[in-house]
Amino acid sequence: MAPRFASNAPMQQTQRTRRAARRAFTHRRSWLVALPVVVLALLSLQSLLSGLWLTSSDSATTETLPRTALVLTAHPDDEVMFFAPTILALVGAGVHVFALCLSTGNADGLGSVRHRELVQAYNALGVPEDRVGWLDDRKLQDGMRTVWDPTHVAGRVQRYLDSLGLQIDALITFDSMGVSSHANHIACHQASLLLRDQGTFDAVYALHSPRLATKYLSLPSSLLGTLLSLPLSQRAVAAHVQPPIDKAILPQTIRALSSPSQYRQSLEAMRRHASQLVWFRYVYIVLSQLMYGNLLVLL
Repeated sequence: MAPRFASNAPMQQTQRTRRAARRAFTHRRSWLVALPVVVLALLSLQSLLSGLWLTSSDSATTETLPRTALVLTAHPDDEVMFFAPTILALVGAGVHVFALCLSTGNADGLGSVRHRELVQAYNALGVPEDRVGWLDDRKLQDGMRTVWDPTHVAGRVQRYLDSLGLQIDALITFDSMGVSSHANHIACHQASLLLRDQGTFDAVYALHSPRLATKYLSLPSSLLGTLLSLPLSQRAVAAHVQPPIDKAILPQTIRALSSPSQYRQSLEAMRRHASQLVWFRYVYIVLSQLMYGNLLVLL
């Protein structure tokens, strides 16, 4: 009878399994090594590019920043979720930033809490309480489908300006898309066009609404936008801050990119909106491009 030999197939299978496990471990280890390097590179680039970047029309030779600016929002927390990079950068450049929120955000009956959170959040962004205004107007109640009359909004803004007794050079608010197509945000934009046509401000800037494809790509999206704009931009410094004299020398766009420390400041400001910190807002403040950078366009 021919001798029988034990099959070595199980041993070969074991060896293949071990080799596959080693490759998987090596692959995971390489990712663990690469991830901190990528994060460090992104943060370094963020620090390098942070600040205000201005672009002008072909005919302009000098760009200036306004001496004073009013940030017009619809609800408490808009200022952090959408405009924080702009506010921090303007304050850092020496611009006197004022704020007007058109409602108390009372859709869930929390208006009395939310307007206090608004003031605290602006304070965390470097805007003192005496420059922060808010309205509780029965015609301007919070609601995704609640349509506000732009003429009424423009009138309330004018009344707020009259109460300040100051000349505010620039208005900053939403564009026609309102970031999220919120009806209240869009009303802010429509009112800004009326105020522009009335000559209330020397300049009106609208926050560019990111495309959905890039809206939640976090810091890399803001960095890429800044990098692509560099050939046509110049960095703003405090010397650029002066009352606008001629609209021709106003920047056509203002791009604000927060530094890592300013982003942490934005997170601290968002913490002041404690009544709004549900799970999806934690996701938003990490992933939203607008928490890291803004693009303002002159209307």
